[in-house]
Amino acid sequence: MGRKDTTVTILGQAAKLPQSPDEATLERVPNPHPDANYVARFAAPE
Repeated sequence: MGRKDTTVTILGQAAKLPQSPDEATLERVPNPHPDANYVARFAAPE
C-alpha cells in the first residue's frame, strides 16, 4: 500500500457525485494476480 499509482486520478480523492451514470468515471487498476479467482460480496441493508 505504500506505492503511489500514477494511472488513477479519482481513486482515494474527494469527488463530486455525477448527475447521471453517463457522466460517471470508473477507474480501474491492473490486477497483480490475473490467474487468481476472487469473490466479492456486497451487503445492502435496507
